[in-house]
Amino acid sequence: MLAEIVFSWPGIGRYAIDSTLVADLAPLQAVVLIVTAATLLVNLLVDVSYYWFDPPFLAPGSSPRSSSRS
Repeated sequence: MLAEIVFSWPGIGRYAIDSTLVADLAPLQAVVLIVTAATLLVNLLVDVSYYWFDPPFLAPGSSPRSSSRS
């Protein structure tokens, strides 16, 4: 939102605020859905990157490389 104001870029933040001010719920629901999906995608990518770059980050015994058999 800050970059949209400073650089006068039209964006999703301004669109959400304008939709809220005129009580237009459909665009507001779309903005919430897009932001939620983007948040979930970023969280998934972070979780996958944790495993990729640091496999011991997983809980003890949950790594596919560790064998519980002796």
